[in-house]
Amino acid sequence: MFFDSEEDLEQFGVTPNMARLPQFLSGILRNYDPAAQAVAQRLIPLYGQPDEATATHLIWKGPAPFVCTVLSAKATPHNFPSPHSAVLEQCVLYPLGNASGKYDDLGAYNGSVTVKRTEGLLCARSDDPGTNLLMLNLAHDIITGRKSYRDARTYHVKAGALYKAGKVPKYTAQLTFAPEPGADPDVSA
Repeated sequence: MFFDSEEDLEQFGVTPNMARLPQFLSGILRNYDPAAQAVAQRLIPLYGQPDEATATHLIWKGPAPFVCTVLSAKATPHNFPSPHSAVLEQCVLYPLGNASGKYDDLGAYNGSVTVKRTEGLLCARSDDPGTNLLMLNLAHDIITGRKSYRDARTYHVKAGALYKAGKVPKYTAQLTFAPEPGADPDVSA
């Protein structure tokens, strides 16, 4: 399909940035929530074309340190630490046997941090990879006893504000721990 102007693009629901994507991908994204479209526009230049693209998700296998990156077509409104649309889930390998007894604290810290215990994955869901790194690092601090969930919430608010202001706190730049698989937590040693 060829377009003569940006007005032609907009008439068909295609933003100028989407027009630069392969036609199949821009067609898929056209039906995503605006928040998901905006995140996709930031991720594709960073991560390349997704490994899978469907009407409901874009999926990248990786990139490191993440095992998977999943962009959902539908946004989930979330208000901590400020209103945003959670559309981007990223997971790292994590020895979740160490998290025993910490699930309530993780949930009290942030409902967008999830544990996929059988898969050995610690996951974060927000609207940005830096925010996901922040959440994963704070989840690790909770699991290892370095921070209480209250301390993690306080740190998240401060570091998140700096990050949104264009600064790069350490917890938003990289993992502070080495992702590693753990033994199956349901098997006794």
